[in-house]
Amino acid sequence: MTHPLFRKEFFVETVFAKRFQAMLRYSWHKRSWHVIVADPGSGKTVSICDLAQRMGSPAMLAVQYGHSLGLCLVAAGRGNTIPLKETLDQPDPTWLQFRRRFDKLEPFCRIAGHTSEEVREILETLETIFQPLFPQLNLRKWTSFVYASLTQPFFDPTKSG
Repeated sequence: MTHPLFRKEFFVETVFAKRFQAMLRYSWHKRSWHVIVADPGSGKTVSICDLAQRMGSPAMLAVQYGHSLGLCLVAAGRGNTIPLKETLDQPDPTWLQFRRRFDKLEPFCRIAGHTSEEVREILETLETIFQPLFPQLNLRKWTSFVYASLTQPFFDPTKSG
């Protein structure tokens, strides 16, 4: 992401991003198939963009003749629901062919969102980034409020996620 004040690219590699990218790299290296789910707004898209940039190509997977293909469907979801699971579990032959290619150990996986301590680490990092512009900035004191805002429906009345 290009920061408007600093006019340069930066990516805050959160603990969530590390967990999420580890699952993507696992799929890529093992050529396994997964449905990966994480909370809305957790950083899935930004993490995918960062991983693609570090790999040097926007295409992370390449299809070659006689070569297995790794595939990850990434979706936003809350709670215990797995988007697309009902569709993929249908007995139709189309979905059966798709399902048999799934990873045997973790076909559907949920990447855990940030813990309160991880939110604190993110706020500390943002303090460091913005320190030149705002020397008195103290985001750490807002950790509890920010974490509650990210996780409680009370602070999200439109259920926008």
